[in-house]
Amino acid sequence: MRSWTVPLLFAGAVGLGIAGCPGGGDDTCMNPGSGLLTVGSWGGEHWLWQVSEDGTVYLETDCAHGTSSGPVLMDDGHLSFYVDMVGEGGPVQEPPPEEVPYTVLVTGEVCEDTITFTTMYDDGSSYKGSVVLAMDPLLYKCL
Repeated sequence: MRSWTVPLLFAGAVGLGIAGCPGGGDDTCMNPGSGLLTVGSWGGEHWLWQVSEDGTVYLETDCAHGTSSGPVLMDDGHLSFYVDMVGEGGPVQEPPPEEVPYTVLVTGEVCEDTITFTTMYDDGSSYKGSVVLAMDPLLYKCL
């Protein structure tokens, strides 16, 4: 498992321990406002989000990875952005096949140090997940 050591920068309400986040038992959340996501590593089951100082987000999941084409901005605590992902894993081929990216729409909500999100794929499938600032990801890499 990869462990990241990064400086933690807190902006607005991100990082405050206020009840009401997803899984907290009610639907209230202290609004983190608008602007860039907090820089650093966000981890969860099957996901790593690495937020850079320029606002771009590198996403890694069990069997794919990709980077947002530009800065990811929150709007009143909500976010929506596209990522071109590239699959990884599977049998080794010689010569290696050309990587064919696929586009994923990521939408979500930021609540303190947690992002709850949905990824939506071109084929209509979707996945719900969450990542937490400074938490190690639980990735089960494809072989």
